[in-house]
Amino acid sequence: MLEAIHTAVPGRARFRVPGLNGSNGVREHFEKVLSRRGEIKSASASSVTGTVLVHFDPAVGLAGIRQSIESAFNEISGLVRKPADPKPAKAPKKTPSRSQQERGLASDTPLRVSVREQLGRMSHSHEAQAAHDWHACSTSKVLALVDSNKDRGLPVSVVQERLKRHGPNALPESSARSKWSVFAGQFMSLPVALLGAAAGLSVVTGGLVDAIVIAGVVVGNAVIGYVTESESERTIQSLKKVVHPVARVKRGGEFSKVAADEIVVGDLIVLRSGDYVPADARVVEANQLSIDESALTGESVPVTKETAALRLKNAPLADRKNMVYMGTLVLGGHGLAVVVATGRFTEMGQIQTLLQETTTPETPIERQLSEIGDHLVLLSGAICGVVFGLGLVRGFGLMYM
Repeated sequence: MLEAIHTAVPGRARFRVPGLNGSNGVREHFEKVLSRRGEIKSASASSVTGTVLVHFDPAVGLAGIRQSIESAFNEISGLVRKPADPKPAKAPKKTPSRSQQERGLASDTPLRVSVREQLGRMSHSHEAQAAHDWHACSTSKVLALVDSNKDRGLPVSVVQERLKRHGPNALPESSARSKWSVFAGQFMSLPVALLGAAAGLSVVTGGLVDAIVIAGVVVGNAVIGYVTESESERTIQSLKKVVHPVARVKRGGEFSKVAADEIVVGDLIVLRSGDYVPADARVVEANQLSIDESALTGESVPVTKETAALRLKNAPLADRKNMVYMGTLVLGGHGLAVVVATGRFTEMGQIQTLLQETTTPETPIERQLSEIGDHLVLLSGAICGVVFGLGLVRGFGLMYM
């Protein structure tokens, strides 16, 4: 059931777990179950990659830890596979205890229903997109698994049904910051905090005019920053709408051009020089077909594609010469490929999803401006301290200084 991915480091292993993709509820419950096992020091699961990383006691051994993880997943699966009693006895409803909810053992708890629903959605959405090593399958087997035909492609009715099931073939977009968060972000700096403290102190000591001037400077700076950032984000969002890629597909025995976001699993896409690859697909015909995969693998040398199945199931992405991936570009030759993954299920989509879960780092100029601001605050604070001390020495009042 489990597929070992990385096991070279003693006491550390990564496994691919079927049923984990796209289900945060299952991931959280799975981590809780693993954390209760004494032989596992820590466990981190990912619903994006469908893998779990565990740190364990090396004395347990790889076989022992594999068995422990399988047991943990079977415990979760048992919650959703247990058939209901056809004639349930009538009994008053009881609120499950907190410990029962955490273990997921109470019948009909929200956790149990949630896990069952998410596993059901997972199996439904991934039935043709994440259940097979496509590069290790023959072309005939791939076509059979996605229920497509090399000569005619998919019927239009099937296309509509799959488009409704899996959604459009589009990468998940990062949510834009709200206008309020952009405006509030203009006040999150040490110099602004210093000016705010100065304005407050001015109000306390009777310097209302000074406080109004300082507040005006702070608000004016925030407005300028808000307008600038909002305009930049609006420009970036508009650039995404400029290009509308299209693809040439074979449906019902006829070739036609469709929008890239209307591609579905099982579609036969035609690949020609200069074409944009709209989805992850298994090559079924190739005539000197070469692809630029630098956007995905970083390799600048074009990859010549072939149709033969690979023997190695765990072949690295860059070595899968019978696969083409979304976001890459056809440089030469021509071919035919059957789509096996669309949208967020593609390799590019998984990268996009992972990027959304990370915090965007500061740019070098942002770090330098922040450091300059901090230095200015310290310098101005030191100068104010010296002036304050000299004033007291010369006999000026505390409140005046």
